[in-house]
Amino acid sequence: MEKILDGNDYAKAQGFENMREMLKSKQYNGFDTPYVDVTPEGTAVSAYISFGFWIATCECNGAEYVAPEQPFYCHSCGNFENNGKPRPVIFPKEKAKIESELLKRPVSNGPGRNSFERTQRQRAVINVNSAWLSRTWYPNETVADLKEQNKNIPRRKGKS
Repeated sequence: MEKILDGNDYAKAQGFENMREMLKSKQYNGFDTPYVDVTPEGTAVSAYISFGFWIATCECNGAEYVAPEQPFYCHSCGNFENNGKPRPVIFPKEKAKIESELLKRPVSNGPGRNSFERTQRQRAVINVNSAWLSRTWYPNETVADLKEQNKNIPRRKGKS
């Protein structure tokens, strides 16, 4: 099943139930932070999609996989500006529609042992006006923008 992957998919590929469980395991492996079982607080980060993955970027420019209802924790700086505490993540209201439009874009998945690894090696295959139509979305784009971009995708034979 093709989907836009999130931090929970990443955690599952690493053998954990979800991101929170993965973060808990890291707390016991040398991370000295209070981020696990506390309510996320501070300035929220905005989720975006980069080549098929939900990501958020910290003010330190560290980027991490994110998932709905899971806290954001930057492994680059340890959420330094937020005193090491987890931060909330903002997902778009039209998340399902955004994902649906992006999944219409054909890609070439690379080799890998699971969907996560194959998506990491994903490449856009449609080039329109010198721009590749990847499975990428930023919060300044609307669903209408994505639909307009997708008009340039050649229809496959047998599809209406």
